[in-house]
Amino acid sequence: MNRILIVDDDLLHCRLLRNTLKDEGFEIECTHDLASSSRALNRQRPDVAIVDLVLGSDNGLDFVRELQSHPETGIIILSGRGATINRIVGLEVGADDYMAKPFDPLELVARVRSNIRRLTRLGASKADLSRQSPMIHIEGWRLDTTRRNLTSPTGDDVPLTTTEFDLLSLLSENAGSPISRDRLLQVATGHGNRSGYERGADAHIVNLRKKIELDPATPQIIKTVHGVGYVIAASVEFG
Repeated sequence: MNRILIVDDDLLHCRLLRNTLKDEGFEIECTHDLASSSRALNRQRPDVAIVDLVLGSDNGLDFVRELQSHPETGIIILSGRGATINRIVGLEVGADDYMAKPFDPLELVARVRSNIRRLTRLGASKADLSRQSPMIHIEGWRLDTTRRNLTSPTGDDVPLTTTEFDLLSLLSENAGSPISRDRLLQVATGHGNRSGYERGADAHIVNLRKKIELDPATPQIIKTVHGVGYVIAASVEFG
């Protein structure tokens, strides 16, 4: 049974989410602040975490940042802050998806299932990746598709979220060929472009550039192809 962690200080809203997802066969745990959320995360890893941005005096983005060290967990931000800037900030700090309140319960269930399917496919593909080209070299950077980690040219481990790893892998495997924003968004969220998410792929790319570009403002590895999407313009080798 897939486990969902709901992080929200609104008890009525937690009850609604719990009932909605429990009826769909998920195991649910609710927490209401950062301390209890961290304890729940360390006690048993959730398959998906649904995190509200406002947690009383706490900031839900701090928990999203903590979740980045658990790339096997999908992250959905669910918040009353529906402005585009809040969506972009949420995606930039590592969330896989963002829904604004009020929300359609059926759409939430669909997005939870989408995250779980994506993570399941990733787990199932690890053996195939290791048999093919477990290591991808990108201008001195090493992307290990077996361990799912990134090492800098100086040998330092660079933490990537699940989404960032998936996007960098896709771009690297298609080095020299532009990948559309819609394709990148499908990889990031499990669904294609839809209203309010047009800049979702851009947010993840911005985050990746901050981690791998010498100067993110003038990227040399991940370049923009105007009107299309993004491309790896650096030298890429496999094996």
